[in-house]
Amino acid sequence: MRLKHGRERGQVLPLATLLIFLLLGMIGFAMETGLAFYTRQQAHAAAESAAMATVLAAMPSVTGNSVACSGSGTSGTQCSSTATACTASPNSPPKTNLDNGCLFAKQNGFAAATGTTVKITANNTTPAPGNPNVAVLYWAQVSVATRQVQLFSELFSNSGMATGALATAALVSNGSPSGCIYVLSATASRAMQVDGSVLTTTCGIYVNSNSSSALHTEGAPPSGTYFISASSIGVVGGIDNIGQGAILPTPQTGQTAAADPLASLTPPAVGACTATNFNWSQGTKTLSPGTYCGGINISGGTVTFSSGQYILNGGGLQINSASTTVVGAGVSFYNTATTGYSYGTLTISGQPNVIFSAPSSGSMQGIFWFSDRNDTNTSQNQINGSTNASIQGTIYIPTAPMLYTGQSSSGTYTALVVNTLIMNGSTNFKQDTTGQYTGLGGGGVAAYLIQ
Repeated sequence: MRLKHGRERGQVLPLATLLIFLLLGMIGFAMETGLAFYTRQQAHAAAESAAMATVLAAMPSVTGNSVACSGSGTSGTQCSSTATACTASPNSPPKTNLDNGCLFAKQNGFAAATGTTVKITANNTTPAPGNPNVAVLYWAQVSVATRQVQLFSELFSNSGMATGALATAALVSNGSPSGCIYVLSATASRAMQVDGSVLTTTCGIYVNSNSSSALHTEGAPPSGTYFISASSIGVVGGIDNIGQGAILPTPQTGQTAAADPLASLTPPAVGACTATNFNWSQGTKTLSPGTYCGGINISGGTVTFSSGQYILNGGGLQINSASTTVVGAGVSFYNTATTGYSYGTLTISGQPNVIFSAPSSGSMQGIFWFSDRNDTNTSQNQINGSTNASIQGTIYIPTAPMLYTGQSSSGTYTALVVNTLIMNGSTNFKQDTTGQYTGLGGGGVAAYLIQ
């Protein structure tokens, strides 16, 4: 019996050793599994930040509902169906949008090194890989692959445990780009007329007239150009193109009338007269906000408008003569007429030098000109006569006609919300996605993680 118990005691030590070894193995396996999960989470965070950085850096290349890719592989927004591997030392400052992604991956702990790779694929095709139900303007997919530090598993293999992550971000349109030209008349023939000019805009055009010639073009724009190039064109009635130019894209006719985007804009109160029948023709003058009864007439000299709200109680604003210079930052005009005064117009003609910008905040954010909705004056408002005018903001004239001669080929944040419109000259309106410049935000493009 004693011999039997001795043999049993001799078996306990190796069995206990085996159990301890297995227990340590289980603990090591659990630790490595936890480390693998943590490493994968870190890799996923790096991939997401890199993907977002890549598409956000492509934002300046957005034009309307498209993204323009750089023809160079060394600068600008890159487009390719082939993945680009990040280097151990990405360009800093970045030269391409892919460099932005590589830098963010590195900042999150994943730079190209032995056992670690970061690859970025980006393109302006749609849909993005693996997301067939998401229409995108531009996407970037980032893959991060690495091998984690081994603990217990190194006893069996020293090849390392592979882990990594994949993330995709995209620029997505928030609906049709907001409009920057609204022609509100419901019935006018030739409600919007473009005469031999070139109108370029990265936002939408809406013509509410039900006339068969609601949008009319005539004449001949410069060779190789369009009458109108916009992100979208919606017309309730029809198109009457009798000129030698084209319209891009093809206008969509038979549309529902667009709502007045400024219908809820509250007019300011009309106060006591700051000045009456103000006229200026020579010398230098600085004007302050207030109520100008009988309007403002400037035919010479240099006039500076201090920032704020100007109420024109009759008479409107008249700026004429090539010898005139008028400037004003953060200014807004309300054109009205109380008892005893007659509605005036906005008239800038005769080649004056004019630079205006609307307020960037407050109740009149982005509104340069607001005509009373009860304005019964049918006279034409004009920015005309080869005028050297730069106006940043919205011109809102819901009940009267507008003649607009453009001068900017590079683009301004200008919007027109008018009853009827005639356009001459070369005009380039840029989309204001935030509403800061024209008060007509909405639409636009935003970046999202989609995988």
